[in-house]
Amino acid sequence: MSANSVAAKQNEKKVAARGVFLLDPLTDPRWDSFVEKHPFGKISHTSSWKRVLEDSFANMKGYYLALEDQSGTALKAALPLFERKGKLSGHRLVSIPHATLCDPLVSSGEDLSALIDAAVSLQQQKRITSIEVRSLDAFPLLDDKRISRHKFLKNHYIDLDKSQEELFRSFHRTCVRQRISRAENSDLRLVVGQDEMDLNLFFQLFVKTRKRLGFPPQPYRFFISLWQEFGATGKMSVLLAKRQQHILSGLILFKYRDRVSAEFLAWDAGCRDVSPNHFLFWEGIKAAHREGYSIFDFGATSPNNTTLMEFKKHWGTKIIDITHCYCPHQESDDYESKELSVQYKLTKKICPYIPDSVLIHLGSFFYNYL
Repeated sequence: MSANSVAAKQNEKKVAARGVFLLDPLTDPRWDSFVEKHPFGKISHTSSWKRVLEDSFANMKGYYLALEDQSGTALKAALPLFERKGKLSGHRLVSIPHATLCDPLVSSGEDLSALIDAAVSLQQQKRITSIEVRSLDAFPLLDDKRISRHKFLKNHYIDLDKSQEELFRSFHRTCVRQRISRAENSDLRLVVGQDEMDLNLFFQLFVKTRKRLGFPPQPYRFFISLWQEFGATGKMSVLLAKRQQHILSGLILFKYRDRVSAEFLAWDAGCRDVSPNHFLFWEGIKAAHREGYSIFDFGATSPNNTTLMEFKKHWGTKIIDITHCYCPHQESDDYESKELSVQYKLTKKICPYIPDSVLIHLGSFFYNYL
């Protein structure tokens, strides 16, 4: 056995705590089936998501902590964590980057406690500053004195348990239903992306949208990797609203188990009068309903973004808190603190004046190194 193999085995034993071991979801055939069957399983837990993150971002490496059942053959609990190094964001373990919903895959507080023990051990070995775990469904099990819990971001969703006509009537009359009707009477055409050319059309509009909002865009490599992993299997859709030869709006959806999630939106600010965003969301909701999904998820929202909060509320959404858990304890949520920071405010002021080509490179640098 090589020195590297011995070192790897020693590191694995160090991480192991109360039966916890490091699992590689890219090589362990049990992983994706376990995620698919677990009640908290989301697309961000899959092995494909790990491949996307590690292929797209130089500063990320995944560590999947797992527990087996008594037979030693089946998985019973897991906590995916990603080591993330940033000049501004610090050296952290995060579960899971670039994901809205990503609960620990557990069914008992005892299993979660064992996984947290192993996470703390991994944190100490690698001299990592903090651990961040996001939770929605598993929150009641996160009863650990080492963890501080903060509720800042909100998740909006609608149940698709009604007919399409009933769903439509549940939307706000003037803010949604009239806008959908206006869009449908404005010669808008739905284009469902078929290849990377359509993805590129979305990305070009996405860059302009992020610039207008004051943020650098995620790297194009990230979107390409998402498309390569999920597009061919039908787990990702790119919807484009087109009028004549112009793309007015674009929406990226993820589909997994019973949920369709709207994750990325881009639009031409000069075409709001024909409501292309309302058009695409309605087309996405209708398709999700038609294909038998149970939930249409509008994604995460900062409560400080009152415009987006109102937009989602007008669709008759249910609103729930996304819990962010930190170890060691923190006095405030990272996301809330970020929005109050000087760097965040300065970025929002500068980005609208940066040329698109430069902003694309800035986004790649920002997400890989900061």
